Amino acid sequence: MVNWRLTTLFFILLAFPAPVFSQAGQGPSPLPRHALELQQTGDFSGAADAYRAFLKAHPDDADAISNLGVVLARLGRYDEAIEEYKTAERLRPGDWRIKLNLALAYQKSGRPNEAAAKLEELHSQAPQVKQISLLLADSALQLGQNNRVITLLEPLEREDPSDLATAYMLGTALIREHRIKDGEVLLDRILRNGDS
Repeated sequence: MVNWRLTTLFFILLAFPAPVFSQAGQGPSPLPRHALELQQTGDFSGAADAYRAFLKAHPDDADAISNLGVVLARLGRYDEAIEEYKTAERLRPGDWRIKLNLALAYQKSGRPNEAAAKLEELHSQAPQVKQISLLLADSALQLGQNNRVITLLEPLEREDPSDLATAYMLGTALIREHRIKDGEVLLDRILRNGDS
């Protein structure tokens, strides 16, 4: 049996890989080459140590702080990652990638209220970004905000009826709102695809 919620999040996370270079889009920041290499090769503990060492001399480097958050999240240390992202966000409040990473850390740490608040902020800035809508819908589904899920996902489902993640979340929300036939149509689409 497939856990569609976890599968959905996995594919959404792949759509927004963690940035390694400057999140402001101004080219590589002066991050230590060694920390970046460790991060890119998957040595997240080593990368965390290297970022911390770098940050002792450069405590206001938002890119290094954010990347420290990335490697901490990769290590499953979400509470620590959240604190790093919050610091990076204070230093660079307009950077949507930091906000998204913070929302994902909230989501992964089982804090859907905080994730939803951050995702609502991102969604208001970029309602056309499908991945943000899907993540927001996932948080809303966890919180039992079925009508919010329906509002977010009905337009996406009309645009791309083959998206099984959208079908699952929307179908679940519709059934929860006693729109059984509408929800069953969407969930049947998943079952016809051979998944359960």
